Amino acid sequence: MTKGTCAPRPWEQAFLAALGAGETQTDAARVAGIARTTAQKRQKVDARFAAEVALALQSPRKKSIGDAPRTISKDKKLEIFLARLAETSNVSAAAADAQLSTASVYDRRRDDPTFAQRWTDALAEGYDRLEMDLLERLRTGRLEDVDAEGKRRKFDVSAAFRCIAAHRETVAREKGRRKLSDEIVTIEAINARIDKMREKEEAALARNAAAKGVIVVRDEG
Repeated sequence: MTKGTCAPRPWEQAFLAALGAGETQTDAARVAGIARTTAQKRQKVDARFAAEVALALQSPRKKSIGDAPRTISKDKKLEIFLARLAETSNVSAAAADAQLSTASVYDRRRDDPTFAQRWTDALAEGYDRLEMDLLERLRTGRLEDVDAEGKRRKFDVSAAFRCIAAHRETVAREKGRRKLSDEIVTIEAINARIDKMREKEEAALARNAAAKGVIVVRDEG
């Protein structure tokens, strides 16, 4: 298979940082919350990622201590949880990656105001990441990604917008608390861009249908 260049995946930065810190590819994959085979397959189809991995592997490796599992402190696990929460906006997945139960992180949030605030900050960061990714896709028309196996996967614009809409009030309150004056874009602007893209898609479908002599009845509801 000829290698190409694929769009960066959310876990790549964490994986490469761990490699650069001397971790093995297995441990780096664990830190990034992926299977090692995912990174291996990605290297086979993405020349850019393969080159970055090779560069990261040039750093000194940590000494092996056999197969004995390493003990991760509770504080470190919480840091991993918050980092993954910012990347995924998914509490259950972030807790699993940090080797914590979902109940334990919710308990910590209830009992620790500082942790609760960092949780909110992580969700706000995840919101911004999703918002920026959505805007970039709308501007460039990039609605498909190529996964580690080289398969094309369509980006669900509607689901992304629903996620943004569901959290916009919480994030707006948080941004107000931090007095952020440079809002990236309003929900109305995103909605307008999505509507415009849908109109283009519907127009294209209508043209294709007309070319085939098929009458398309538009649902106005």
